[in-house]
Amino acid sequence: MKHSAYIIFISLVLSACQQTKREAISSYPDSLIEYVDTIYTPPVAVTDTLQRDSIDLTLVPGRWWQPVPGKEEEQQGFHLMKGGKIKGLNMPALIYEKWEIVSDTLMLWSDMVSGEDTTRLIDTLLVRNVNDSVMVLFPHNAAAGYFEIYHREGAKGKKK
Repeated sequence: MKHSAYIIFISLVLSACQQTKREAISSYPDSLIEYVDTIYTPPVAVTDTLQRDSIDLTLVPGRWWQPVPGKEEEQQGFHLMKGGKIKGLNMPALIYEKWEIVSDTLMLWSDMVSGEDTTRLIDTLLVRNVNDSVMVLFPHNAAAGYFEIYHREGAKGKKK
């Protein structure tokens, strides 16, 4: 009796462990498959929602400084010279080539050097405001409300 109970138990275990063969489906009719991607949401264009001030773009050339992120006591920036010449200030990894203003957009061409690798960059910055002492820039594709503020060399309390 015990022997036949073991045989029945082992037969049940073996039959449960056997995989059933599934019939392969060679093709799916296109009309029966409907797929809607519910995760993807199209990107929302970042727009600068602030009103533009009247900007005197002749004030753009000069030496412009801002604090180094994470090292607020140090300054970095660029010297925008007439004729599109530019020089980086306290930014050894960036080698600037030229600058240009198109409408109210400042474009800076540079090469970022990292070891033996060099990456070509073109920074596109919307000039939000510029005067004798401050230039406020809105980088292209920046989050709404993010601005970069530069101070002109020689402005009160700034690097001379």
